[in-house]
Amino acid sequence: MGNTVIDVAWGLVAEAGQVVRIELWNNLRRVEVLGYDWHPEGRGAAAVYLPLVPFGEDYRVRVVSMWAPELFDDSDAPLTITGGAVLVIWPNGGETWLAESE
Repeated sequence: MGNTVIDVAWGLVAEAGQVVRIELWNNLRRVEVLGYDWHPEGRGAAAVYLPLVPFGEDYRVRVVSMWAPELFDDSDAPLTITGGAVLVIWPNGGETWLAESE
């Protein structure tokens, strides 16, 4: 579901530098940039928020080198995101609304 934190671990070969961009992709395109991370030794782990996106079973996380963007890797298996693209915060249920009230 959107607005959920996931952990992403990454490691780069020396030619890729020390800074990465973490992205969410589906089978068609990049959906969202989830964040950036860096580590002086070229490996790390980041906690990123998933955005509110439509339900799907074909999402993948991609880690892209900022030094050499042609160097990237996708998660080994697809992610399933459940829920909807809209998050209702209020009302949350149980309220009583009078007809013609705001």
